Amino acid sequence: MLPRKSTCKASRKTRCDKDFERAYNLFRETFTTGSEILFNATDRRLSWGEIQILVPITWNRKPDVYETATYQSFGSANIRVIEGAARDPSITNHAGCGVQGLDMTLTSGYLLQNVDACSGKAMVREWGRLRWGLFPEHFNGSGYGEANQYYDSTTQRYEPTRCSRDLTGDMIDGDGWSCTENPNGKVDEECVFIPDSEQTTNASLLFGSHCVDSIHQFCDPLVHNYEADNLQNHHCGRRSAWEVMLTTGDITSEDYFPDPNQVDTEPSFTILQQPVRRVVLVLDISGSMSGSYRIDQLIQSSAIFIRHYIPAGSHLSIVTFGYSARVKANLTLVQNYDSSRDDLVNALPTGTTGSTCIGCGIVTALNVLGDTTNGSYVILLGDGGENESPYIRHTIQAISESGVVMDTIAVTNAADEQMEGLSSMTGGKPYFCIGEDSSACLTEAFLATLSERPELNFVPIPTQTNTHILNGTIEEECSPSKPNLLLKGKVVFQHKGYLKTAVPTTQVAMHSLTFSSWTAKRGGGVALYARASLNHKPVQLPAIPGNLEILWIYLRPARLPRSISCIFVVAVYSPPEDQQDPTLIQSLITSLDHILTSHPGAGIIIAGNFNRIDIKPLTNAHRLTQIVKRPTRNR
Repeated sequence: MLPRKSTCKASRKTRCDKDFERAYNLFRETFTTGSEILFNATDRRLSWGEIQILVPITWNRKPDVYETATYQSFGSANIRVIEGAARDPSITNHAGCGVQGLDMTLTSGYLLQNVDACSGKAMVREWGRLRWGLFPEHFNGSGYGEANQYYDSTTQRYEPTRCSRDLTGDMIDGDGWSCTENPNGKVDEECVFIPDSEQTTNASLLFGSHCVDSIHQFCDPLVHNYEADNLQNHHCGRRSAWEVMLTTGDITSEDYFPDPNQVDTEPSFTILQQPVRRVVLVLDISGSMSGSYRIDQLIQSSAIFIRHYIPAGSHLSIVTFGYSARVKANLTLVQNYDSSRDDLVNALPTGTTGSTCIGCGIVTALNVLGDTTNGSYVILLGDGGENESPYIRHTIQAISESGVVMDTIAVTNAADEQMEGLSSMTGGKPYFCIGEDSSACLTEAFLATLSERPELNFVPIPTQTNTHILNGTIEEECSPSKPNLLLKGKVVFQHKGYLKTAVPTTQVAMHSLTFSSWTAKRGGGVALYARASLNHKPVQLPAIPGNLEILWIYLRPARLPRSISCIFVVAVYSPPEDQQDPTLIQSLITSLDHILTSHPGAGIIIAGNFNRIDIKPLTNAHRLTQIVKRPTRNR
């Protein structure tokens, strides 16, 4: 339940522990109160049973308080907590109404604010949005699919957006004054409905602009306001919350029939912390690694892994092997605020030597781990068959008894086939990096040893990127190291042209053209010119409607920032008449989900003409930074 990345340094951990204790008590009180509300709101069917709270690995260890986490991770959590000022919870749900969302995000400020009688109701409301794909029934000012008033067919006048219709209150402006109706019976768009403190209705919990004591139920078909212009009606086909909940299985399941005898709804709480992660890099520096710049690629990819990928709080060692093995760095605690990462990078090998003794590297790695081998990781990288004793077969029993997990990375076809068997035997993962793209492949393999294990709570160390967009040309530089040209060449975006297959591919010198055209009518299509040296190719992503002007390409430049494995670029055009259509934004969000799942280290560039379409759902879904914020025509 606590931040993904703790900012507590050694001198501040006492204060952080106190903050955690207070946040934990408030969290527990909120969910205990909310569990009873949830139970009654679901007709005595559902309450929260067991709640597991995962604290950061970098926090002080308290074996008498924290249990050891196994599969639990920040990435797989239902509810995530990030550091920040108090603000309303946010729900990530790209699938829509009636489908469980991905996660709920709370800020530390939200948790640390005082708990009142409404906190439990607020948590039930947000849980309904997360678990059952429900949406707010009040006007929250998003400007999409909702309005502060609607025309009521019963009263034949404009009414405040609310649910249920029986809620009483007043429309209030930003200064706290009652709003004045114009001759048509409407009020200014800034006016919001404030319910009276005393009500005769008990619905709806999804109406969350203000807390009302009497409200403790979800809307059902009898009281739902089908005409209100709110997000619940917009996304759910004007169905009530209860109607949507009935489609999810939770309410109708025989396992959750109403229980008139249940009295205790208090959940149990368990605090977890992941065990210390210990990793040994076992790197091949035999003579064959000098060919095809393999030792340089090994050093570069290992440095990226150390500087940007391995999580703070891990312990890392470096072992090299040729005709024998050598410990280049003993187990070192990796932190973000000291010299540990630099020290480890400086310990990487600088050259090659002699023959190949893979068994030497394995035995040395196990010795480095000592009595902490069980659950630790060895990443073994090699390019050729072994020709020095001890051989891999001599280490099998020691590996099996140690409980270590071995990931293996083969960098040539000659790499010993037994390496793959080591991964299979220990529950590790084998990777193969063969060909001209070995450097990028090695980086992705190192990344995958973390990202493909959600229990590790992997978060790469961010590298700041400065982007400049000038006259349709995008160039990027990467810091904090000395500026490196990210796109050594140019990518030029073109849209709204009448593109046909006859368009020559050499219209821009030394660039090739990728395009997607509308042949049905004039004026449609998007195109990308990319310098050939960027190693680009078009990308076919699933579920992109054919009527959208979207074009994706994949780039693998020879030189990239250390934190980026490849780049996906998309050209987009949104016609002015489609500004209220969510299809384009939803397609981009879905495509990004697909890309970042398969390429977690990818960089993303989105460019084109969105006209007046609202891109906030897109930027919020994947934490994108908008660079161009005003029209660029004739500039």
